[in-house]
Amino acid sequence: MIGLLINIYGFFLSLFIFFLLIIGLVFSKKQGFKEGFYFFLLMIIHQMYSFIAPWMFQNYFDSVMAGTASPLFGMTSGEMFQLFNNIPFTIECIAYFFLVIGIYRLWRNKMT
Repeated sequence: MIGLLINIYGFFLSLFIFFLLIIGLVFSKKQGFKEGFYFFLLMIIHQMYSFIAPWMFQNYFDSVMAGTASPLFGMTSGEMFQLFNNIPFTIECIAYFFLVIGIYRLWRNKMT
């Protein structure tokens, strides 16, 4: 019972964060904050990837572990798993890079 409530809470929290990201995307577009727009766009992509990726890759990983499919580019299964785990981290780092650059430009423009 508690596990089900935690899963439901996690789903609604993810949905709430997704809508906040969309609101941020719209406001950044309206205000002309280009870097903020890219930040929110990349964070939406990150959120969608984190929600969809487990279902997308589960069958593929199962078939690689069973030996019926070969890993990508001749990697071991551990290397392939690590590659797919690094994708969300990379997207998030790029998003924050855009945000820092945008905030720096706003700060620099206000100082002059």
